Amino acid sequence: MKFRTLEGESASDMVALQRLLDRADEYFNRITGYPAGLAENQTLYSSLPEGVSYEDKFLFGLFDGNSLLCCADVIRGYPRLNIAEIGTFIVDWQVRRRGYGARTMAEIEERAKTWPGIDRLRCEVPVVLHDGIKFLEAGSFAATGESRAYEYARVKCEQIVLEKRVVWH
Repeated sequence: MKFRTLEGESASDMVALQRLLDRADEYFNRITGYPAGLAENQTLYSSLPEGVSYEDKFLFGLFDGNSLLCCADVIRGYPRLNIAEIGTFIVDWQVRRRGYGARTMAEIEERAKTWPGIDRLRCEVPVVLHDGIKFLEAGSFAATGESRAYEYARVKCEQIVLEKRVVWH
């Protein structure tokens, strides 16, 4: 197993990412009401919140050989300078509950420890992702009490915020 940053210029990384996203029908159906798009990899790789530069966006993956098992979109210093926000986090459904998601999250936390000023990991999660919320809570993330409406395509629900302090050794 190897955890590393995916490269947008790497055709093999983009193919591996699209294959993983294509297998994430349950995730995309829950958050959009539709399966993943044909170029979902490009959307995930290139999307940025307003005011964020590509220097602070990271797309991480856990690979087994050439097979991408898990990916995570992380933005350093967003929405506040002390936070690293984890956006999309997908574990291949064929290997769920085998520790790959937990390993990926631990690797993200280790990476965050190298970023000056970052003391929290943050996730905004639509409540339709019940398993994702349970996964985060099992990994010591806690709801902050913040919430807002989530609306994307055919899905309307509440989105909650969970955070975890980055523990320095």
